[in-house]
Amino acid sequence: SESFFQDNLAEDKFKEIYTPLTLAAPNEPKRNLILLYVESLETIYSDSARFGQDLNEPLTRVFTTSPRSIIQARGTEWSMAGMVSSQCGIPLAPFIHNNWERRTAPLLANAKCLGDFLAQAGYQQFFFVGPDLKFSGMDKFYLAHGYNDAYGKDELKAMGMDPSLLTGWGGGPNDDALLEVALSKIKSLSQEKKLFNVTIITTDNHAPDGVLSPRCKADSSLAVNFAKAVKCTNQAIEKFVNDLNKEGIFKNTNLVIMGDHLFMSSEKHSDVLPQKSKRKVYFNFLLASGTSCIPTRPTLTHFDVAPTLLSLTIGAKTSKMGVGRNLCFQADHGYEDMVELLTTEDISSKSALYRSLW
Repeated sequence: SESFFQDNLAEDKFKEIYTPLTLAAPNEPKRNLILLYVESLETIYSDSARFGQDLNEPLTRVFTTSPRSIIQARGTEWSMAGMVSSQCGIPLAPFIHNNWERRTAPLLANAKCLGDFLAQAGYQQFFFVGPDLKFSGMDKFYLAHGYNDAYGKDELKAMGMDPSLLTGWGGGPNDDALLEVALSKIKSLSQEKKLFNVTIITTDNHAPDGVLSPRCKADSSLAVNFAKAVKCTNQAIEKFVNDLNKEGIFKNTNLVIMGDHLFMSSEKHSDVLPQKSKRKVYFNFLLASGTSCIPTRPTLTHFDVAPTLLSLTIGAKTSKMGVGRNLCFQADHGYEDMVELLTTEDISSKSALYRSLW
């Protein structure tokens, strides 16, 4: 459906709940950000009864707070949508999935997103993905919204990545190799003592069966291949976090980890995965020294991530951004009604306001 792009109707549901954000420069210490999107990462992977073990245990060992659950709303159901919605506080529509590489103009050119605000605050920003950077228009989004540079498989090869490491989904590196490259960049940026945001998205958990890294010793006790990939990726993330800690990165850096969306091939794996309405996307964080956030609710939406990150990084005293609400602030009394709207077809009704953001 391309309903967001049509002429406005009398009832604009999007306009009713949208809050534009204009930020004054906060007079507080700023924090670096590492934003790690993990392909199809769900809270249900901790269910030992379903998988024979807790697949998220490696994450539990390095994240000291309990994970929150992201309710998957309309316009967040695939990788590009999960990233855009969590950075801009609004859905990605029309709902045509990964055809954005055909578009010549930037994505949401008139919307101010996380990267725009961080660039305004003086951050250097970099994006890393394993497969082709042009896939689903990732280059068009990130480079148009405050990021200095972005790297996919071609850029990584040009940087000298060993071709033997290009064994992951889409012909790029597996998650363990991608995280090693990102770690090297983070260490370099940290030594420069300049503010930075490094955003990464993994791909090894991709439907329908996941892609196992040849450098990970897969757990033979797991019967489902995608479960093996989930465990391998989580182990790679555990090593990534431990390596960051050894480098002292967390003295002034927040790490936020979240799934991009729910696993897509649930029908094929219905023996271990219930219907999507009963599952949630994983969200957690590891905060810099002196930074605090006491989550005010156990669940959130992708849209809530952007205002939350602006609060944690640049100290923005904002509770609302787009259709998102800061997880570290008490949401207004209509929050549950808004979430209900965001998870129904009603949110994709025609909206002149949404159209104007393009």
